[in-house]
Amino acid sequence: LHRHDAKTLIVVLTGFASIATAVEAIKLGACHYLAKPSNTDDIEAAFGRAVGRAVRSWKQDLRVAIVASGGFSHFVIDEELDRRLIDAMARRDEKALIAEPESRYPSGPSEIPHWIAAMGTTEGTGLEFQLLDYNPCYRSAAGTGNAMAFALWGRTRQRESGGVIG
Repeated sequence: LHRHDAKTLIVVLTGFASIATAVEAIKLGACHYLAKPSNTDDIEAAFGRAVGRAVRSWKQDLRVAIVASGGFSHFVIDEELDRRLIDAMARRDEKALIAEPESRYPSGPSEIPHWIAAMGTTEGTGLEFQLLDYNPCYRSAAGTGNAMAFALWGRTRQRESGGVIG
């Protein structure tokens, strides 16, 4: 792939991992090397970092939007889980996000891995996470529903009043 286009970013996900193949993959131009089984969050984080690296390599001064859908916990809302993950994103604590066991997701990971990928794209940019709103949308007394988060990563500047704006 690099012979065709040197800007192509390669993420290797293999079921036959070894030090030798990892070293060879990196020498041949892979930007990430993941061994199966990898959890979804590891893959999403590597993907996000690769996309971010590609965007930062562009010569033009462009604005780029990377979008993650709004859902956090769903079917059964877990506000504690959502807040913990949102706080980890605000701290850029990828290890905390990846360490969260997928068994904690009541009905699968919902769109949480998309958020992790979006965070990965901003690595090394100095962009700060800004939570705009978090709204657990309950449908029933049993706790079913969908927790929605709205956030962005951007440069912040202080208003004269001391508030932060994007």
